[in-house]
Amino acid sequence: MEQSMAGGRPGQPFERLHHPTVPDFTATVSLVKDKASLVLAPLLFIHFHPPAELPGGLRVGEPESRMVLLSRLTPREQEVALLAAEGLTNEEVADRLKKSLGTVKNQLQSVFQKLNIHNRARLISVLGSGPVG
Repeated sequence: MEQSMAGGRPGQPFERLHHPTVPDFTATVSLVKDKASLVLAPLLFIHFHPPAELPGGLRVGEPESRMVLLSRLTPREQEVALLAAEGLTNEEVADRLKKSLGTVKNQLQSVFQKLNIHNRARLISVLGSGPVG
């Protein structure tokens, strides 16, 4: 990537990266600062492009897909998943729902398993934020 960065111009994508295990999950890396500042501290912008297709033929961003995914969860798991998808930390979810931190962590693990996802960023991308329905 260093060779690409040397020729990069601010604001222009200079590298496209592919996830090693998730097909069609890519990221575009862009240089934010000009080349003169690269010597001291390069500033990069990374834009992630998750695959549009979810397991089971569902598509990211479609309300029907969100509802189908939520229907796989218990009502308590839905509460935890939606708050986490809004960007709340585990501690904030626990406080909001009056649950222990351990319970929230366990429920999130169950959510990840049932939705076949592996991290919070993917949870946010598939469930998004906003009201359901």
